[in-house]
Amino acid sequence: MLLFCLLFISTISEAGNRNPQDVARRIRQTFESDLYRLEPGMQRHFAQRMYRITGDERYAYPLFLDYLILEKNLQATLDSLHNRVWVDRQMSRILDRMDDGGRKGRLRRQMFEHNGDMALYLEMLRAAYALEDYGVCSTGSLGLCGQAVVELGKVDLPLFLLDTAVIRVYSAQAVNGVYYMYQLRLGDFRTEYASAFRQTFPDDRDAELSDLEFGDKIYGLTHFVTAASNYYQKPVDSAEFNWILGYFELRQARILHNLKADIVAEVGLCFLLAGQDRHLLVDQCRKIVLDEFDPGSGIVPSPAGNTDLDLGEHRNILAYMLLEWPRELHPGPRLPDLGSFQTIFYR
Repeated sequence: MLLFCLLFISTISEAGNRNPQDVARRIRQTFESDLYRLEPGMQRHFAQRMYRITGDERYAYPLFLDYLILEKNLQATLDSLHNRVWVDRQMSRILDRMDDGGRKGRLRRQMFEHNGDMALYLEMLRAAYALEDYGVCSTGSLGLCGQAVVELGKVDLPLFLLDTAVIRVYSAQAVNGVYYMYQLRLGDFRTEYASAFRQTFPDDRDAELSDLEFGDKIYGLTHFVTAASNYYQKPVDSAEFNWILGYFELRQARILHNLKADIVAEVGLCFLLAGQDRHLLVDQCRKIVLDEFDPGSGIVPSPAGNTDLDLGEHRNILAYMLLEWPRELHPGPRLPDLGSFQTIFYR
């Protein structure tokens, strides 16, 4: 018993004395050593964010692969959009991938099953946005993105994205969709979405939300800020998002004690994007992440202790950014501006 107590006290002391830079370095080393074994989507998510906080062009290489996949898939979608057999097959694939057996996946699948081919159009929207963001896809009428914009303009995306039932189970992705539309000049529905979100999740009814539902609300709110930053490419106006930051302060006890580490990290990152790096809540969010870090695996595991790198990439890149926030962000990458892009694709 004495040995157990000493080990327990040692563990608590170690967690309390962890250096944020050392933990960030371990997370980075863990993922970089296995980066090219991750699924392409996870490689893209990790490398894109690492580029934007370091400016290191080595992180652009996984994004070349992402570019090729996006372009190929978007062209295939545009070529087959009016082929009912192909569309049905793609919809089935998307819904199967979405439904992971969990609560959110089940609810989202049910939602999309009652909204025609909307899941496919949202994939097209994200692909067009990503290619335009990489600087490899003109939105002119003859370009690939331009063709996608024309097809997307035929669909009532706002009707779907502003729907209360959609926001309740798909809030973060919905706000992303609104900002993708804005970037692609398909319409500015940011104010309408903010209003719809607040009607869906009124603050005076937070007590009625389960912790899972409250987490959905907080996660959705964080995406207003990250989307406005163009996903960590630029700071945001603190005053514009004071209604969100102030709300996080008001609900900080529940956020810190009841929500998962990835959502807590997103909350801290919102303050950093708004230039409030000395805010007390940032330090409290960092402490949660440090306490959750597992030295044995070199990552922040899932609440159930899962250390799979693909499943934990999102959680850990957020943790890394929170612990190792830079003095400045690096927009891009715009792939054609990189010498390596010219070498690979124009030789």
